This record gives sequence, structure tokens and C-alpha cells, in this order.
Amino acid sequence: MSYSEVVGYAVDLVSTVQPDVIYTNNISDINADHRLISEACMIAARPKLGSTVKDLYFCEIPGSTDWAFNQIHPQFEPNVYMNITDLIEYKARLISLYSTESYAFPDARSVESSVVLARRRGSCVGVEYAEATKLVFSHR
Repeated sequence: MSYSEVVGYAVDLVSTVQPDVIYTNNISDINADHRLISEACMIAARPKLGSTVKDLYFCEIPGSTDWAFNQIHPQFEPNVYMNITDLIEYKARLISLYSTESYAFPDARSVESSVVLARRRGSCVGVEYAEATKLVFSHR
């Protein structure tokens, strides 16, 4: 798919689904396809008259956000932490099912590494486990 086809698909999808919130890849991930999707989501979610999108978040992807080593700017700087303490076992199970992207420890995309990251993010905000995101915009 070309850049304009990806953007057009994202615009059409947002227009059809009419979400309130979009969570997407971080725009400075090492994976070029992640950056493309982030950009397409930003375009599709532009805060203009008639848009249903109230919040746009970038998400941290282990093995993509961190492996850019803060060399692609703007770097990921989380500013919203969601308490996932009650969901951590469910998250670990889902990661283990994603066999094409989940690897053995100490890989960043191992179940164990994901739980450690969630625990670290939780310690930043005083909960046991958290998911860190970056709020790009909100107009509620």
C-alpha cells in the first residue's frame, strides 16, 4: 500500500467507526510501519468540526519504541498511566498467544519482559502495574 492509500484507509475507518478515542503506535518507533500508522491516525483524527475523536494516544511497543534508543524524534515521553493491576494476568496471556511477535526472555517482547515493564510503569505512579501512553491531544 502506498502512503496515501494507508492514510485514506485510516480516514475511512475513523469516519465509519466514529471512535471517541484512538490508541496507536508511537510515532518515533523504530519500525517504519508503526510511524506510518501513527501519522495516518493523526491525519484521520484531526480535531475538526464533526470529528468524533476526542483523544489520541501513542502507545509504547516493547522492541520498537525502546529499540529506537531515543534517536527518532519526538521520543516517547509517557504522560498518562493506566492502572492495569487487575488485568496483568490477562495481558500476559494475550501476549503469549501472539506467537509471531512474542519471544523467549530476555527479549523485549517476551511475556516476562512485558510484565516487568508494566511493573516499572506502575511504580512511576504508585500502582502495581500500569500501561504508559502519551496523550497527543484531547479536546473534551
